[in-house]
Parts: sequence; structure tokens; C-alpha cells
Amino acid sequence: MKYPLITIDTITKFISLVRGGMPQASAATAVGRDVNALRLWIQRNGMEMPHVRKPVTGDVMSYVDAYRSGRMTQKEIAIACGCSGPYVSKMLAQYTDEHIRSKQVKAFRQIIDHIKQNGGRPKATARLLGIPFNSTKFYTYVREQGIDLLTHQFAGLEYGSWLVVAGDWTKQGSNYFVRALCKKCGNTFDGVSLTNLRSGKSTCCHNCSIGYTHGRLQVKCLTTGDTFKSIRNFADAIDMSDAYQTLRLQLKQQPSIVINDREYSLIHS
Repeated sequence: MKYPLITIDTITKFISLVRGGMPQASAATAVGRDVNALRLWIQRNGMEMPHVRKPVTGDVMSYVDAYRSGRMTQKEIAIACGCSGPYVSKMLAQYTDEHIRSKQVKAFRQIIDHIKQNGGRPKATARLLGIPFNSTKFYTYVREQGIDLLTHQFAGLEYGSWLVVAGDWTKQGSNYFVRALCKKCGNTFDGVSLTNLRSGKSTCCHNCSIGYTHGRLQVKCLTTGDTFKSIRNFADAIDMSDAYQTLRLQLKQQPSIVINDREYSLIHS
């Protein structure tokens, strides 16, 4: 391969690149010459072969806070330190704890987002996504951010017409009691036995199971004769939507209940 003549401009550019952080071989390639030929030219002309300036790393890192706060750009740091922009970028990426933490946080967010969308446990989710998992760092981050993933541990599981949704759950012995949505009626229930769901003993809520056998459950006002098409409709009509679960249990367990001097009872349509 025939190389062009080495000129002082070639040497000046080569020296600048090396002192800016580029390896000698890469800098030689960038100026279109062989590194040995450049070394020979420099020696013959009484000059010293340039080397990467080690102190420049310390110079760059002294501007880390200015870079994090946005007061200086990488280009401005490069000018201040007398090195190349790519070198500054490399040093900031390689040595700042902010960069390392940002990579960890990105991985943590992937795990958290997946759990919130699909349910599951952190370690198993990380394995599913192919992400290295450090439990200590992960749970430290979760606590710092005030994120509660326990409520999503069983979310997304489906059994029959049941869909387990995010919410508080309890454990009694080997059984878990979770929050689940009955897809037949659209109502959500707390304290649903996960063992019953998994075994197939329960495939939908009690009201729906009765409704499919004996007709739909409705609420009738024994005082006025008005009929409500569902417990949910009844709760909404009397402005007690927030107490829906309480009303449902009372209507199931008692022949009738009295609210605001009016008596109500469950009936089958």
C-alpha cells in the first residue's frame, strides 16, 4: 500500500488525536499513515511520540457535576480539558455512578412495568425478560420510590370466569385470598380463595352461580315495590356505591335489610 508523504500537518493532526484520547494506531489510521512511519518521522525530527494524556481523565471527571446539572455540555467539557468530544463521552459513561445507576434503573423499570401489566414476582420476571437480577439493589430502589409490587403478585391470573386483579391479599396457611374480578357480572371481590380458583371449585362469583341456576339476582324495595336489576344498580341508586360489598353481603346473609326506613330484599328475576 502506497502512503502519501508525511507532512507537518499530518503530524500535528496525529498528535492532537492521540492527546485527545485516541489510541496511537487509531490516530495513525485516521491520518492515513502507518503508526511506525509516524513514529520514525517524529524521532528523526527530534520530537516525542505523543501518548494519551492520563491526567485528562481527572480533568473530565472534575466537570461531572456541571454536566449532570446541565451547566456544561460534553463539547464544552472537551474544550475546557483540551481533549476530544468522544473521549469525554466515553469517560462520563464509563466512570460516573450516574450512568451505572441509570442503566440499573432502566432495567428495574422494565421489571416493574412488566409486573404491573402482567403480574408476577420480580425475580421470575427478570428471568423471563433476560435481565440480570440483584435483589438487594432492586428492592432498595423499589422502597426508595414507594412502589408496592406485592399487590400485583397474582394479578393477571385467570381461572374460569375469574380474573385476579391487583390488590391487597392475605395468606392463611397455604392458601391465598386475593382480589378478583368476575367477568360474568363485572364485579370485583376481595378475599377470593386462590385454592378454590386453581382447583376449579369456584368459576364465578356466588351471585352469578345462583343467577345462572335460578335466574338473575335483583333487589326489591319491599316498602315501595321498586325493583333494581342488580345489586350494583341498587347500590348506585341509593348513593352507596362505595359500600357495595357490604350491601352485597348483608343482602345475601339476611332475609332483608333496612336503609333510610325502607326495607330491601334479594329476589330472582
